[in-house]
Amino acid sequence: MKQGSGDLSTPIKQSGITGLINMLSTRWKGVKRVFFIDMYCGTGKNVLSEGEIDGSPISLLSGLLKTIKSSNTKQEYGWAVLFNDISPGRANFILPVNVMAWQEANNLVIDKNKLTAKTKLNDTFEAYISYSCASSNDIIQDIKWHLENSKNTHLIIMIDPNGPKHVNWNELKLLWDIYKKRVEFIIHISATTLKRVSKAKRATSFSYSYMPDHIGDMFDVFSYCGGWIREPVDKDQWTMALISNFEPKHGWNNKTASFHKISSEKGQEVITKLSLTKAEWSEHYGCE
Repeated sequence: MKQGSGDLSTPIKQSGITGLINMLSTRWKGVKRVFFIDMYCGTGKNVLSEGEIDGSPISLLSGLLKTIKSSNTKQEYGWAVLFNDISPGRANFILPVNVMAWQEANNLVIDKNKLTAKTKLNDTFEAYISYSCASSNDIIQDIKWHLENSKNTHLIIMIDPNGPKHVNWNELKLLWDIYKKRVEFIIHISATTLKRVSKAKRATSFSYSYMPDHIGDMFDVFSYCGGWIREPVDKDQWTMALISNFEPKHGWNNKTASFHKISSEKGQEVITKLSLTKAEWSEHYGCE
């Protein structure tokens, strides 16, 4: 399945997801319940010109597996994973097959509804997996209900849509405003696409549902957030952001791309460049 990126940006995205999930699951593993949600999961495979690579659900599970294997403590907390897609068949039928194939390849117990692995001390660790097909708005309503009725849960929500118009930005803003201490977002998005849609909105009378005009505007939706912004990849300026109430201590350089603290000078420079067109950047800074 081709979803939300090209040949160059897709492997970089998957590496970033694995690293971010590993970091966040390590940080929050002492919390009573941690819930990982992939809102636009796809089939678990991405088709590139040179073949297939793992998609975001497999990258998420790989990040969790890395945390489990390095853990020195017994499981005294619950993990759950929800894979959702807005298109019928992807999450409910195709993805479970790819999850089980990944489990077999990693010598794990084969069970589409459970990730079972051993910790560093050889204790068994389990994370429950479920699948759904629902609109982003329905999933957000379910998330709100869960947060209202389960006080000891921390949610990590991945948002990697086919296009920014699929995202219910207003509902995400409300979720952030109320529950920012209990939710974090990992957003993968094309800065170029946001700017193109913004230009189209100004040029036509068509009524679009709200979406940010550019990356800087996106961060304004999530007021007073900390986190990371990844340097852009390819002509569509694909970037990944960690939206969090918990400011990281420093940036993060993985094998494929650099993530910068949003509040840092470099982070603000990346956000500014992602928010301006080439003409606007040249006008303000005198170079591309």
